[in-house]
Amino acid sequence: MADLSLSGVGTGMDWKGIVDKLMQYERQPLYNYNQKIQNYELEKNAWQDVNSRLSHLEGKVADLTEVETFTSMKSSSSDKDMISASVTSDAVSGSYEIDVIQMAKAHRISGDKLSDDETAFKDLFTTFSASSNIMINGTNIEVTEDDTLVTLQEKINQSNVGANATVVDNHLILESTKTGTENEVALIDDNDVLEKLGLLNQVNPDNPVLESSPQTEGATTALNLKGSFEVKVDGVSKGTITVTESSTLNTISNDLNGLTDISSGVNAGALSIDAAISGDIELVNTSGTDEDNIIKELNIGNKADIKTQLQATQNAEVSINGINNITSQSNTFSEAINGVSFTVKDNPTETVTIDVSKDLQKAVGAIQDFVKQYNSVESFIDNKTHYNPDEQDAGVLQGDPTLMRIDSNLRTSVTSIINNNSSYDQLAMVGVSIDKEGKMSFDSSKFKDALQESPEEVQKLFTATEDTDGFSGIGERVDNYLNMLLKTNTGVLPEKVDYYDTMVEDVEEQKNELERQLEMTRERYTQQFTAMEKAITKMRSQQSWMMSQLSSLGGSTSLLSSL
Repeated sequence: MADLSLSGVGTGMDWKGIVDKLMQYERQPLYNYNQKIQNYELEKNAWQDVNSRLSHLEGKVADLTEVETFTSMKSSSSDKDMISASVTSDAVSGSYEIDVIQMAKAHRISGDKLSDDETAFKDLFTTFSASSNIMINGTNIEVTEDDTLVTLQEKINQSNVGANATVVDNHLILESTKTGTENEVALIDDNDVLEKLGLLNQVNPDNPVLESSPQTEGATTALNLKGSFEVKVDGVSKGTITVTESSTLNTISNDLNGLTDISSGVNAGALSIDAAISGDIELVNTSGTDEDNIIKELNIGNKADIKTQLQATQNAEVSINGINNITSQSNTFSEAINGVSFTVKDNPTETVTIDVSKDLQKAVGAIQDFVKQYNSVESFIDNKTHYNPDEQDAGVLQGDPTLMRIDSNLRTSVTSIINNNSSYDQLAMVGVSIDKEGKMSFDSSKFKDALQESPEEVQKLFTATEDTDGFSGIGERVDNYLNMLLKTNTGVLPEKVDYYDTMVEDVEEQKNELERQLEMTRERYTQQFTAMEKAITKMRSQQSWMMSQLSSLGGSTSLLSSL
């Protein structure tokens, strides 16, 4: 039997084509749903763009809330290749003539020349301890008999001891990573390793004196350090010294003098430690942390017995506007002039002048950026809300009351008067205005004149806060409004975007339901036409049978045909 679900088998009628046309009509609401979704997505994207532009505006407003934007200073050097300078807002306008007397230098020392830099120490020396612990700038370095100059160099450089190690022509060279007299390379020997390498002279009898670097605080001023260290002579403990924040060089020296076989003193700001008996003095950091390493902080070591000094430490020294003897441990002077830091890069032969003045351009640039972003926001809102009746053209958010309120409130927050009891109580007074078309402009000359005439009042116009000044400046007022709009989850704009997401989900559900109904409708049409096919097929089958019966009667066929 023929498959009656095939269109037209029994009737010759393309009923499936008819069903397709019927379904096109039935699907018309589906097209409307798709259009709704498209419109919602367009509106949501527009709101996301509004959110993005206002977020950028909030960033520009943040700069206007910072006091440093309006009090910033700038510096210039007559020879920046020789002396460069930077300033903070604490600096005052002025000119500073700087003569460099000398630059700061790092400490550089050398060991003896050995026969080879890759031969184990046990093969270079007649005797060499299997394992020793030398100390460089308060940090222990283990030296074994299998080490070489090269491996020792690597150990030192990996230990962050405040000194760089190099090997030059089979000499071990140590150079402090910092300059100045407080940063000498401090060595404490163990098993005469440093003597063998030629970094320290041989001491007879074997009782070297350890010294700290000179401390600028002096002998009686609190060092503001804390920690503890143990003192040993030839491995025998003589006691532990505890240092607190109130300790001075004198109190540490007194505590050392209380130990058996140990004597101590303070000379020219340097602490000395000596043993009354023959033997190597060893100091051990017992504080448990490198931050509280007193040996490292005071830079204690054998300073007197360094064998070969290639370069002595030296503080930088300058003269500023005729004031002499101004020194620094490094080539950067950060305390000589309030709010000004300058770095000596080379030793100039002529006076270098550093000029310090107000950096008006920083504030000008911040306002220019704000104006530019504000206009970007306004232009975008205008584009999305416009309506041209002649061309019947409208923006995607045309007539949206929420966006119109945002636009109006934003303009009000920017232009309305500040209750600051000052003549500079609105942006128009400092050169920022909005025309009738809503475009903001900025007269930088008017702003500069106002900032120079009344710097504090102009600054407060932008930076004042309710908590500190009793009123909100432009910055805080606009920032508060934008925060209300943009705040995650609760802000007007995130809620607006969420609204469209919800609407799209609702339409998608309606669309899906319609899709299900349409499938049922198509099935119904198919069943109806299939039933019609069956009925017609059955009728024709019966007709055929009747004609067959009549033809067997003879002559009846012509009679039936004539009917």
